[in-house]
Amino acid sequence: MSETTAPVDFVIVGAGPVGLVTAILLGREGWRVILIEKWPSRYPMPRACTIDHEALRILQGVGVLRDHAGLFEPSRGERGGYQIRNGDGVLLGAINWNRTAESGWANTNGFYQPDLEAVLESMVVALPSVELRRGWSASAIEQDDDSVTLTVARTDETSNSEQLRARWLVGADGANSVVRELAGIDSVDTGFEADWLVVDYEPLD
Repeated sequence: MSETTAPVDFVIVGAGPVGLVTAILLGREGWRVILIEKWPSRYPMPRACTIDHEALRILQGVGVLRDHAGLFEPSRGERGGYQIRNGDGVLLGAINWNRTAESGWANTNGFYQPDLEAVLESMVVALPSVELRRGWSASAIEQDDDSVTLTVARTDETSNSEQLRARWLVGADGANSVVRELAGIDSVDTGFEADWLVVDYEPLD
């Protein structure tokens, strides 16, 4: 059964780092925010593993670095770079990130995304004007001159739907954005292709 909630200022789709930071910044200004995420719990594996100094400045502005600077490992010393080698181990090229960037933070930093999302989510739920709803998926968008209505349904029970009205809708739902598709916004394929092998590992020591 579908019902319409009382209007809010913002509905944000996607509770990854971008959606969480957006909700924090808006909530601290007193805006009423509903943040929806299709997955019922945080994704337990890292999808991003490095963050640059400009993004750290944004997290610094949110307040993450004050108490959680240990989440980030600066690329310095012997590990402060990026090496490209062929199958025989011969060095083909290197990028030197072993420096302090213009912002004052290390140019590149390693991090574990689930830990960062846990910190950001704790900051979101502490804001009285922000409501986090996990396990809800967007399915339709309607808009007029004054507001936008987003139809959402329980991810595991699509017959249970609700309409969320807001002054603004923010799509922070990644590369395969449902919001972009529902709003009819085209994406541009520049034709770039590359073969990559990404290995996530947990050190024994």
